[in-house]
Amino acid sequence: MKEANLPAVSQTADRTDEELLSGFLDGEERCFAVLMNRYRDRVFRLVLRYLNGDRDAAEDVAQQAFVKVFTEGAKFRGEGSLRSWLFTVAVNLAISETRRRARLSPEPAEVAVETHADAAMDRAAMSARLREAAARLPEKQRLVLTLRIDAELPFSEIARIARMSENSAKVNYHHAVTALKRMLK
Repeated sequence: MKEANLPAVSQTADRTDEELLSGFLDGEERCFAVLMNRYRDRVFRLVLRYLNGDRDAAEDVAQQAFVKVFTEGAKFRGEGSLRSWLFTVAVNLAISETRRRARLSPEPAEVAVETHADAAMDRAAMSARLREAAARLPEKQRLVLTLRIDAELPFSEIARIARMSENSAKVNYHHAVTALKRMLK
């Protein structure tokens, strides 16, 4: 296809997610690139948190999520937003990667967390402690916390992605925050 036949990027960027997916499925090549640019950083941050800061694994999982949307975009049913579907794909792939690692690991992945807080701790050290503590949360709590903080999703979308009620999502979030506070003391 010649460059002149493609829609201008600005025209493409003004479309909704669902219009972009539809355009992509109809052969408008730039539509998928716009979707990817729109969500690349958020998907990466989401899976990065879920994979406990492993940047290489997060890049792989994020790329797999976009490949899956690219190859299976026609399966999107429109029951929720395209963003929710993309995040669901990314989270499911991150969960699979976490389980795969657990099977391959010769020992359980126990993360040691310091028991005393240092008031002068720099931001990077505190961030590392927070990631370590979050890694120790039960899977559902970690998922809800990650979707709420990193993906900035409302509880209604979190519930749909995590396959639980909205109230359960709120309760899991509350328990996760409480547990993190307790672990970080």
